[in-house]
Amino acid sequence: MGRGFTLIELSLVLILVGIASVVGIEELSQHLNAERYESTRAQIEAYGIAILGNPNSTRNGDRVSFGYVGDWGSLPATLSNLITAQAPAWSYDATHGVGAGWHGPYLQGSIGGVNPTLDGWGNAYIYSPAASPPSLTSYAADASVGGTSFNEDIQLTFPTSLWQGNVSGTVRVGDTVKSGETVEIRYPVAGVLTAFTTVTAADGSFNFANVPYGVRSLAVTAPAPLIGPKQVVVQRPQNQFSLVFYE
Repeated sequence: MGRGFTLIELSLVLILVGIASVVGIEELSQHLNAERYESTRAQIEAYGIAILGNPNSTRNGDRVSFGYVGDWGSLPATLSNLITAQAPAWSYDATHGVGAGWHGPYLQGSIGGVNPTLDGWGNAYIYSPAASPPSLTSYAADASVGGTSFNEDIQLTFPTSLWQGNVSGTVRVGDTVKSGETVEIRYPVAGVLTAFTTVTAADGSFNFANVPYGVRSLAVTAPAPLIGPKQVVVQRPQNQFSLVFYE
């Protein structure tokens, strides 16, 4: 007849099973946190492209992807603006060769059944459009500020250098600079294509500050003869264009 377990042996077995269970649970937790961390980081990157467009999407050296900012002219007030339609809807202005308005959805309302407004741990993203700079943040596994490893915050910031630039240049007749010319630029403000004008200085120069990145319309509107409107791509903090006409 076989010998049964002693109380000490049985206790040791239970202790070893408990240790193995704890180790297994810890490994599973670390694996889940790693997956959640990476999925959250990928989701925040997707938000960045939805808001700002993809700077690596180009044609003939110029960007062609500008996201919500390109169509609306500003950062979204809330993340839902990327998914839920806003008025005005996008429309194309054939006279000026540019469009403006909501042209989404810029981000899918559900990706694989996952709510994009929640991070990998089921917590809402913290979007702060009024911060300096504006930011989108997940507080990661511990749902609190700071931390290391899987508790480290995942954040994307939106400094103006990523979505606004100055547009400057000169107006010339042949090789002669022209002062007193009215230059017009058009870009969306709250989704509405809006005109802004300035007058060239003595050296023929002009400047428009804080123009949202995207395809914009630039023209000399007075005095005649007129130049444009022509399409220009605003895609960096400093953008320079020369407007030339011949009398």
